[in-house]
Amino acid sequence: MLFSKEGIRESMHSLRATFLLIHGVWHGAWVWQKLLLMLEAAGHQAFAPDLPGAGLDRMPLSAITLASSVNRVLDLVDHVQEPVILVGQRATPGRMLARL
Repeated sequence: MLFSKEGIRESMHSLRATFLLIHGVWHGAWVWQKLLLMLEAAGHQAFAPDLPGAGLDRMPLSAITLASSVNRVLDLVDHVQEPVILVGQRATPGRMLARL
């Protein structure tokens, strides 16, 4: 069966998803700004939190642990009503996924 570009585009727009974008080490949510706009323009929900001590988050360095990062992500997942597509960047999400 052949599909036109328009038909494929319409099908893609009918598939809505929720994305949780997790930045890597030495970054913040700011690295995802362009992708956030693109996903939202396509009708998806997208969230990109600052992990503890990164970006605009001001958690004291002494309180930052892998567990605090995992808990930040789990708190967001718990507040979303539908399945989440988790997108990670670099080392932090890989270590975090092992804990999720």
